[in-house]
Amino acid sequence: MRQDQCSGVPASDLRTRRRRQLVSDIHLAALELFERDGFADTTVEDIARAAGVSSRTFFRCFATKEDAVLVGNRILDEAVDSLFLPDENDADDALRLLESAYSHHIETLRGADSGTIRSAQSLIDREPALRHAAAARDAETLRHLRDRLAEARPDLDALTVQLVVEIAAATLRAALECWRADEKATTADDLAGLYRRARELLRDIVHTPV
Repeated sequence: MRQDQCSGVPASDLRTRRRRQLVSDIHLAALELFERDGFADTTVEDIARAAGVSSRTFFRCFATKEDAVLVGNRILDEAVDSLFLPDENDADDALRLLESAYSHHIETLRGADSGTIRSAQSLIDREPALRHAAAARDAETLRHLRDRLAEARPDLDALTVQLVVEIAAATLRAALECWRADEKATTADDLAGLYRRARELLRDIVHTPV
């Protein structure tokens, strides 16, 4: 594998890091402009200029200005694609593997400012266009999860795949909502703790007689 002569790091890893930094720079610039000037009055050109890149570079990273806010789905999709799902006849194992993707997603937030995460969600809540885009992107992510799980676990029927994906997504969503509502829970560590607790509660509920 070719390495960068100065750092000794594989060139592919350096490209990945640079691309992730570029995505982060554009994301932060978009949030700042949307907060200051409003979503409707901010253009892709404005965001690109604030991030110090060309509009062409912007569109290499994001399809729309809405996507510049919704970077969490991209991170999650990458985490899912990197999963190794063993061929075992155990639906609960499939749930744990999807949960590991969500846990990895939360880990990537450790280097992010919690205020930025909350600001992005607040912006989505306020802007109808962003709420619509977020709902559509979430639906795409769920489809991606279902497709990847179905490919890796052909032993599972469609209903089981659907149920496992929906349960995993709902567990993360519950943890995120509680984290956002709790002003004392300010860090990614707090979110990770809430997600672990949500998973424990899920197991308690599943094993409680009805």
